[in-house]
Amino acid sequence: MTHSGESTARARRAAPAPPPADLGIVAALDIEIAPLIARFREPRKYSLDRLTLHEGYLEGRLVALIVTGPGETAARRGTSLLLDGHRPRSVLSIGFAGGLNPALPRGHLTCPVEILHEESGGRITCAPSILGALPPDLHIGGRMITVSRVVRTTADKAALRDRTGADLVDMESFAVATLCAERGIRFASVRIVSDAADAELPPEILTLVGPTGG
Repeated sequence: MTHSGESTARARRAAPAPPPADLGIVAALDIEIAPLIARFREPRKYSLDRLTLHEGYLEGRLVALIVTGPGETAARRGTSLLLDGHRPRSVLSIGFAGGLNPALPRGHLTCPVEILHEESGGRITCAPSILGALPPDLHIGGRMITVSRVVRTTADKAALRDRTGADLVDMESFAVATLCAERGIRFASVRIVSDAADAELPPEILTLVGPTGG
């Protein structure tokens, strides 16, 4: 038999469910979202299974943002927590991407219209319309491929582009897009080219796939 005092204490500890977010944002690393978080109005934080979810208002829209850590497994876990807890109407995957298309310089801001998956051969169409008004320097178009490792050398980048026709490469977006497709949630990805097709990344970049994402 449960005492009424215990029931009251449990009710007091239970936090109410947050309202559905207008937009959910998924990123792999803190460095990818720090300037965005600084713009949140009425910011709040939630602790979710050792991950931190940020919530606040951007231009009148309620935004929920989670940093998952690098890789598809981490992205899938973090996105599931975001979708279950904040029920966003649309989801955006953001962050860095490697350039595969030689025409894309470092710092190029792009929203691909299709996400490919290297291992499964799957492909998902994006919905750039969820972005609303677009900044003038954002390019809509092209393909991005999600892979399971850091594509570090120019030779590896060229081989991946020849094999798939992709313009960009990342390690998370397909996992996020798949979960959104399963739940009927509109999805898009915005990426900035961190390393152009002709740039060799140092071997130290491989620490990004470690447990700390250093």
